[in-house]
Amino acid sequence: MNTYLYFIFGAIAGGAVIWLIVRQAKRDSCVCVKEKEKEAATAEADSFGPAPSFAQGFGGAGQDKMSLAERQAQAKEEHKKKILALFVTAPIGRITNSDVERALGVSDATATRYLDELEKERLVCQVGEVGRSVYYEKI
Repeated sequence: MNTYLYFIFGAIAGGAVIWLIVRQAKRDSCVCVKEKEKEAATAEADSFGPAPSFAQGFGGAGQDKMSLAERQAQAKEEHKKKILALFVTAPIGRITNSDVERALGVSDATATRYLDELEKERLVCQVGEVGRSVYYEKI
């Protein structure tokens, strides 16, 4: 019985020693691989030249965003001018949300937003509260 226990204890201790040796070998090999990867990445980065600084703006990407915002604001103002021009061509001098949708090719929400902005600028007046009977008149 004692030999059996010695055998089990020896097997467990031997397995633990082997496990520690293998684990240490894996760590050493990983360190070598990681160091080689770092060296390769550094060499590759050097071949592409210096990294861009934040002052350069990564190729002017921020400038494109500014011009996009300006273009959107300009398009919005053009749409508002077209809405005001609709009052001239309207038969009774009244337009509805649907008229704006059809003329500009925009959604219901966008047409409502444009008309609300024109109303806040006191260029048009909404007649009616809600529903199909709502129309807008130029002030």
